[in-house]
Amino acid sequence: MPTNSSVHSSRRTKPTFREIVAQEREPAAKRIWAKAKAASSLRHALRAVGRFQDARVLGCIKQSLVLRAIKLAPDQLNVTIDSDFHIGLFSIRWQGHGSLHLPIWTDLKAPQREPRRLAAAM
Repeated sequence: MPTNSSVHSSRRTKPTFREIVAQEREPAAKRIWAKAKAASSLRHALRAVGRFQDARVLGCIKQSLVLRAIKLAPDQLNVTIDSDFHIGLFSIRWQGHGSLHLPIWTDLKAPQREPRRLAAAM
């Protein structure tokens, strides 16, 4: 007859909420990083055709997304001040996923709000 402890140890336990959150942090950060890269590319394209106001809105969205990625996976992202090519910008690098740049005046600790008209599109 099995003992009470052996019956409980053979059962598969459900993961806790904390374990699920920890497991999903990096994949969520990767999805957010991909959105930020897309916003950055679109921002550059809009600036090239003279749509500066729309480019500014996308810059705010990119900034918000990058800050969310930093919050979710701070150990994966390397934040430095770029002194080589984009002088006066923060360079945020993710090994294997590229880099993005934010203005030096960006508060990397404060949560950012997206513009209302585009917050629903995210």
